[in-house]
Amino acid sequence: MTEAKESSNHDPPKIEQSNQEDASTTVDDDTTEPIIAANRSDEDKEFLTGFKLYVIVGALAMVTFLATLNSSMLVTPTFLCYVAIFELGSLISGVSRSSDMLIVGRTVSGMGTSGLWNGGLTIIAGAAPIEKRPVLLSCISSLAATASVTGPLIGGLLTEDVSWRWFQRIGYYLPFAIAGTAFTAIGTGLLCTLDPSSSNAKWIGYQMITGAGRGMANQQVIIAVQNNLPKHELAVGVAVLIFFQSLGNSVFVSVSNTIFNSSLILLLGQYAPFVNATEVIAAGATGLRSAVMAAQLSGVLLAYNEALTRTFYLSIGLSCVAFFTSWGIGWKSVKKVQPITKIYPDRMTSMTWLRMKETWTSRTSSESQEKCRSSIGSGVFTATTPVRPSTPDNRNASIDDISPAPRPNPFASPITSRPPSSRGSSSAVQGLTSRYFHSRRVKKGEIEQPWKEKKDPKEKWVTIIPLIGLLAGVAVAAFLIYDGLHSVVHHKYCSIMSEDFSGGFNTSCWTKEAEVGGFGNGEFEQTTLDDENVYIQDGKLIIRPTLQNASLIDTNNVINLTADGTCSSASLSNCVTQTNLTTGEIIQPVKSGRINTKKGATIKYGRVEVTATLPSGDWLWPAIWMLPVNDTYGPWPLSGEIDIMESRGNNYTYSTGGNNIISSTLHWGPNADNDGWWRTNVKRSALHTTYAAKEHTFGLEWSEKYLFTYVDSRLLQVLYTKFDEPLWQRGNFPLSDSNGTRLVDVWAETDKYNTPFDQEFYLILNVAVGGTNKWFEDGVAGKPWVDASPTAKKDFWDARNVWGPTWDQGGAIMSVSKVDMWQQCDGDE
Repeated sequence: MTEAKESSNHDPPKIEQSNQEDASTTVDDDTTEPIIAANRSDEDKEFLTGFKLYVIVGALAMVTFLATLNSSMLVTPTFLCYVAIFELGSLISGVSRSSDMLIVGRTVSGMGTSGLWNGGLTIIAGAAPIEKRPVLLSCISSLAATASVTGPLIGGLLTEDVSWRWFQRIGYYLPFAIAGTAFTAIGTGLLCTLDPSSSNAKWIGYQMITGAGRGMANQQVIIAVQNNLPKHELAVGVAVLIFFQSLGNSVFVSVSNTIFNSSLILLLGQYAPFVNATEVIAAGATGLRSAVMAAQLSGVLLAYNEALTRTFYLSIGLSCVAFFTSWGIGWKSVKKVQPITKIYPDRMTSMTWLRMKETWTSRTSSESQEKCRSSIGSGVFTATTPVRPSTPDNRNASIDDISPAPRPNPFASPITSRPPSSRGSSSAVQGLTSRYFHSRRVKKGEIEQPWKEKKDPKEKWVTIIPLIGLLAGVAVAAFLIYDGLHSVVHHKYCSIMSEDFSGGFNTSCWTKEAEVGGFGNGEFEQTTLDDENVYIQDGKLIIRPTLQNASLIDTNNVINLTADGTCSSASLSNCVTQTNLTTGEIIQPVKSGRINTKKGATIKYGRVEVTATLPSGDWLWPAIWMLPVNDTYGPWPLSGEIDIMESRGNNYTYSTGGNNIISSTLHWGPNADNDGWWRTNVKRSALHTTYAAKEHTFGLEWSEKYLFTYVDSRLLQVLYTKFDEPLWQRGNFPLSDSNGTRLVDVWAETDKYNTPFDQEFYLILNVAVGGTNKWFEDGVAGKPWVDASPTAKKDFWDARNVWGPTWDQGGAIMSVSKVDMWQQCDGDE
């Protein structure tokens, strides 16, 4: 028989458990309550409260503010070392006299900063209970964010929206993580709708939505980590979290920068083809206006805007991913757990025994020796907590009774494998018979479900807040859809021409033009009236450029279209050309076709659709466009021009866009030097193909209130212009031209916003070749001529062995299968 030794004053009672399956543990109710309360009180004392807590939070906030103000934060000595390193780096940066020294200072400062934020979070986790951490972290992170703004602005306004973070008092972090990511996605999506003409209210409002979402969601993951990890793992957990947050920032900043730069280079080729993209990127947003000419600024701003929009697409995707993954952080509350006031003996857990043990150990030797009695018999194990003086249990007790322990039952279930509810609930010692091979099936009612007894009334926000975010997103989307549909105007259209060329070339609709003057662009082609360059083949209209007769170029010759009565122009310069071997001047080196509907079909407001395949070949210039029937307001561009489609025959490698890109433009202004085309010029790329690979429909819809062009569908718009202000005012033209001649607003007489686009226009189809108006940039893609050279046409002709083969591949034609024109016939045109 083994004797039990009496424990010393400082030792906890030794609690031996029998292997008997039905052994039960009992604790006197009167002694349990003060023990548990005392342990809960001791646990609360592990955290700082009152003045000390606020001093630490304030200090951390100031350190974070200073760290972030300079560049982008204790577990005591380590944290202080990081602070010292950071301050040393700041000192070096402050006294540096060279860029090299500044880099060294910033490097040292960065080494110190790397530990400051992580250290701050770790100290908050150790100094404050979980229910207080959200508010404290919001104070530090808000001040850090404020510093990140005030640093670059050097004393600017303090801006940080912290109000959202105080909603943490509700107790659960999951709703705010979900709602925050939802608002971030919605706000970022709204940012994608901005353009240079957007109002300040939109810029500010959309950023507030995005900022509010980020403010709600940003610290939730920190609270989740602190709420789920044990204390000894907090520092490592927070460090890993901060590492991946910083790594994500670094990686996606680089990804975003790559998206922006690559998009900007491509878009500058569309919106500002004559701007050096490298110089624009090097200038940055702040130096943009000084890096480009005023006439090019609008196109550059459009390119910048769309490049930023493409960058926001990445943010939208990441926000949506964060929204769905946020549901996995758990529904735990950070609210303070209420003290335990009563524990029933049959529900005693291992944690309760651990707390009892800690309480026993903490008692001093001056206290009276506590006694532990363990009675073992009949398969029953009894452990009684130390009794106090004047309690009923010690009035007649002098010594503790020790009973012999029975032999272990090798077939009994371990006590730890049985649920507490399967044991007896009586506070008295009860003898229970061992049950062999007892069923582990949990019967209904045996397991308590305390969460059903009392619910926190604030738990409803767990459902309400995500629903609010989702409803807000649906509401915003519905409004945008409604606004888009409401803005669509439905006009009535009457067909005035539908040409499929099945009956041949219809001269009642189409007129061929014959000129040699270059059409104001220095073009190299002679347009002809014969079937060599314009004809019908397989039910399609074909416009084909061909080489000029070499004999007309190799010898002195003259082409005079006026003499034979074929010239389409009244200007002699457009009808006569010559070859002069002495001066190096030659006649037009190529021939091509140009046709119009001036006699057959004109519209003032309406629609146009041309289904065509564009040509493929170097230095070809296909166009589908419109000119006014009469120069009502004066010579070009006072009376306007509508370019539905223009492109180049060069392949996709051409820097400013080959046959993979089309552009739409409106020309309008007091003279050629003050043409406002760059304000109404947009390009569209073909998706993984070229416009020479297959047919596309190029369309125009035009009314008194708006004008837009499109490709294949009215939903795929290229250029959209809303006539919501006078075009003269929109053009912001100077008071006089370069010669000092005063510029007069002749459009004001009509009192219409869309003048000069308020008159009859006719359609033109042509394939031009070359030109000296900078449509093809000098020195790009082996361009064989220089625009300013007097021998530009001859230089082009001499290089025919280089560009000629690109025509001979069979794609140097514009093939048109259908042309439709409709007049708007609402009755108030």
